[in-house]
Amino acid sequence: MKILIFLLCFLLSACQMALDLPEPIIHKEIEKVSRFAEQRPVQLKGIGFDIPQGELYAVYPYWRFSFPNVNIGLWSCNYNMKYRYNKSQAFWNSGAISLYRFQQEFTGAVEDPLAEQGYDIVSVKQSVFDEANAKARSEIGLSATIVDLKMNICHLYNGFYKTSLGLSGGAAYIKIRWELFDILRRKKIAVIETDGIGQIDDPIENGVQMLIINAINNAAADLGRTKQFYDIVLGNTVLGYNDDEQQFSILEIETQRKVYKKTIKENFNFIRRAVLTVRTNGGHGSGFYINDEGYALTNYHVVGEAKNVIVTDFSGTSHQAEVIRVHKGRDIALIKVGVFDNPSIALNTSDKMEMMDKVYAIGTPLNEAQKVTVTEGIISNFRKSQKTDMSYIQASIPIAVGNSGGPLLDEFGNVIGVAVAATGNKMGTVYSRFIPIKDALKKLNIKMVKGH
Repeated sequence: MKILIFLLCFLLSACQMALDLPEPIIHKEIEKVSRFAEQRPVQLKGIGFDIPQGELYAVYPYWRFSFPNVNIGLWSCNYNMKYRYNKSQAFWNSGAISLYRFQQEFTGAVEDPLAEQGYDIVSVKQSVFDEANAKARSEIGLSATIVDLKMNICHLYNGFYKTSLGLSGGAAYIKIRWELFDILRRKKIAVIETDGIGQIDDPIENGVQMLIINAINNAAADLGRTKQFYDIVLGNTVLGYNDDEQQFSILEIETQRKVYKKTIKENFNFIRRAVLTVRTNGGHGSGFYINDEGYALTNYHVVGEAKNVIVTDFSGTSHQAEVIRVHKGRDIALIKVGVFDNPSIALNTSDKMEMMDKVYAIGTPLNEAQKVTVTEGIISNFRKSQKTDMSYIQASIPIAVGNSGGPLLDEFGNVIGVAVAATGNKMGTVYSRFIPIKDALKKLNIKMVKGH
């Protein structure tokens, strides 16, 4: 009798080892995005884990009593752990970092279900050069942080031959915290949590990783079904742009350049010498001198939180520049280079530009060897968001990441805008957005005055 009681207790304890996985919340607010909907391209920026050290995240039950396609007489789960109870559980620690090796697979688990639902997903699963161009057209950044992970894992074991088959299955629960970042406004705009279950009844190779991938896939699909995510991507949500988020005292900067009235070709040799490559620890962008005493404009997202940056001019000479002031919401920055008598470009702050007018963009697109690259297009539209109150010049000019902060020139070579982002659609049509120079000066409270 004692032996029977012992066996019964042993079997019950084995059964109780399995975790009770939470029931995921399934959203049914959005079914699919219309292929005709105008939306903001989304790019996954990264996947990480935020699970407390020492937390139990996986157990390995002793037995599993049913498999769809296996003979129960020969197969069991985790048999080699039967007499090693301490190894029948897994706690989150540095060893769990091995899951990071599957970042590419995890990325696909997020991108694929959202793309299938009709969202414009800018995939990072491409070549380095394609990725650079893709980043340029992204408008919303998406990050995924796994905050809860629970798994019941079965490593399939052949009891007759006493050997592991290298196959795994089971079930996994995941909760993900999604953060959405408005790339143009440089601001986090939403945090959404969803969860998902992954299940593999027939153990397979790399089954543990596939359990997590399946759970991420289901959590991502659930994100796409939430109205909050849908409204943000399709521009239905008021983003709360605050025009008064940064206030500056007026700064008068002397300009020595009159508005050009000759063709850009006649002025170009002088104009290209005023275009800069702006380099920080995070990479490079572009910029340009607005006066002959070292003042230059670029994007905030180029300089970031740096106090000093390095600029390289057309001749290849490098100088240190101080970041004088930035406006994060408008994504514009003023820097001061320690030089004098440098060339600068005339600014056209009038509102006389029209659609179909010819324009040119200059910058350093992908690497610094490509500095002062010129591209040509037309003004395809003037955009103003009713929700953010930000204006843009839209031009049919493809730009890459390194072009950010470079000038947009009218047909004579005067600056009318500052490059900020490229965008497009899933069919590959690409156009770019530029901050109107008048608005850039206004947000930094710069007044251009005639020099003596």
